[in-house]
Amino acid sequence: MLISLQPFLVNAQKKLLFDLSIGINKSIGEDMLATKITGSNEIQYYKKKKYSHPYLNVIGTVLYPLTKDFSLGLKSGIYVYFLETYLTAAQQTSVSIPIELAGRLKILDMGKNSAGIDLSGGINLFSINDVIEHYGNGKLINISLYYLAKNKHLVKIGIEQQIDNVQFIITEPNTNLFNYKINRLAISLTYGIKL
Repeated sequence: MLISLQPFLVNAQKKLLFDLSIGINKSIGEDMLATKITGSNEIQYYKKKKYSHPYLNVIGTVLYPLTKDFSLGLKSGIYVYFLETYLTAAQQTSVSIPIELAGRLKILDMGKNSAGIDLSGGINLFSINDVIEHYGNGKLINISLYYLAKNKHLVKIGIEQQIDNVQFIITEPNTNLFNYKINRLAISLTYGIKL
């Protein structure tokens, strides 16, 4: 069985597309507070919240061409959030690891240059403990327009939604947990190299 798969695996390796990119994201939109009443407690929390500072990402993508214009694969890397303030903590820098299913659709083919749409979505792994709140693991959805120059240099501009899971610990009159999600929207700009 393994011998019969060898030509397929060799061809698949030759067809795989790799790129590595570095980018910056800037939060957009307005912060939005909500209120939750639980027993004798009234909790104000963010339904939507911007990051205070632009944040950095370094992402690797592996794609397999299903047709000459559409590829499907995975992307992962690291996001670095600088000097963010949480409910009770001083400013801190944190890191997350996104793992996403990725698709690339070529719309314009101009020889060694091309343009199209990148779509991705998946999970964002992280954990931040902030005394009475715990931020952990969320979802990412990204749509970007890309331009590939000289079949090597990849520039993307897009919009990304990040949905973070938060657990709020209520201690009075007894210990209780309140779970909610924070929606974050950002514009992303990345530069990459096709390997």
